[in-house]
Amino acid sequence: MSSINILHDIRNLSIKDGKKVVKEEYVIQGEKGLKIKYYFKDGDKKEKHTITGKDGKYVMKSIIDTDPVVEKDLDEKGLKAELKKNMFVFAKDLLKGGAKDTNDLEGGAKKRASKKAGSKKSASKKAGSKKAKK
Repeated sequence: MSSINILHDIRNLSIKDGKKVVKEEYVIQGEKGLKIKYYFKDGDKKEKHTITGKDGKYVMKSIIDTDPVVEKDLDEKGLKAELKKNMFVFAKDLLKGGAKDTNDLEGGAKKRASKKAGSKKSASKKAGSKKAKK
């Protein structure tokens, strides 16, 4: 079984002016190598870019609308240059610092003990003591 170091998969689907808008970001890095995918579709406009590779040899495939597939061979330096483009900013951030472990983050709402349960008894005692004072 292969191990995965980084996994990022975000899909956003919305409707804008009656047309479906899809945006996908996908990064996986593990024993089998690296795969980065960016997909954007707004009505009739389509854009898909994928980068796959391992050990410093990468292949980038780009499809824009109905144009034919454009393949480009990349080395480490070429990969870094492609990751600087707007469409791959998400991948650049992930690959630079690695995925953040959400288990290490502390915060959020804490469950606190309710003071009402104990105050009910004291409220009845107070009510009884008020009667005694009269």
